[in-house]
Amino acid sequence: MKLFQKQIFQSKAFEVKNDTIVIKTKNFSNSKEWTVKLENIGDQIIIDKKSKIGRYILSLFFLAFVIFFLTTAFLADEPIKYGSVLFIAIFYLVFTTLIFLSPDKSEIKLVGGLSELSFLLTDREEADKFIKTLIERSRKLILDKYGKVDSDLPEDIMIGQLNWLKNREILSEQEYDERKTEYKNRKLMN
Repeated sequence: MKLFQKQIFQSKAFEVKNDTIVIKTKNFSNSKEWTVKLENIGDQIIIDKKSKIGRYILSLFFLAFVIFFLTTAFLADEPIKYGSVLFIAIFYLVFTTLIFLSPDKSEIKLVGGLSELSFLLTDREEADKFIKTLIERSRKLILDKYGKVDSDLPEDIMIGQLNWLKNREILSEQEYDERKTEYKNRKLMN
């Protein structure tokens, strides 16, 4: 299972391998790669959406500055060196373009576990589908690891694990009661 996201100068790649997820990020200045165990991810989704208004206002301000600068330079009564005027205008125009095209910092964050995952908000539908599948696989992995009834475990540990699974809403109240009863019955048989 893979997800690749790209946004102007940055990219993120997620690949699930067995019980881990490999994350690779690249941007203009660096690249990183790390792994996270699926059982350590959370199941709470936070949408962190940044406004673009500030970026657009700043871009318009610098664009107005360029226009004002060029107009003033060409309407001046004294002779001006046009090379330096054009250099300054081009510099500010490039600066304005970089501000306008800077990557959007809006993200979908998966929190609530030991590790937080952050996804770009470029293709929301694809990211939502990947996150949903990721949460399902994580829950199944946790349930398989901690939800099996083992009569060899001390009662406080087994009931503690079942409580933890119930509190994380991996087990329903009914499933919790069934497994607790099954544990106690097995314990009596041994």
